[in-house]
Amino acid sequence: MMDLPLFMRTAPHNGTQTSKDAAADIRAHAHTLRARVLAYIASRGEDGATAQEIENALGMNGSTVRPRLVELREHGTIAASMFTRLTTSGRRAVVWRLK
Repeated sequence: MMDLPLFMRTAPHNGTQTSKDAAADIRAHAHTLRARVLAYIASRGEDGATAQEIENALGMNGSTVRPRLVELREHGTIAASMFTRLTTSGRRAVVWRLK
């Protein structure tokens, strides 16, 4: 597998103080969480996974999973497929796959 983007210095934030504080709090753990999300997506092969599927499979909060997906996408490790699947609320969600 390619080099994992586990070395990123900061977690994403939206610029507000609460978001910056949350990014600082998660920084020490983000690399482990990213690795878990990436490993799960890799384990799904061509089927990939939606954010909700990752949340459910790994027992992670969506507020933890979604920023890890952003980091992995920005690093070029994963990409949105052209497919979607329904969430439990009946909405369509992007399926993420290894790039």
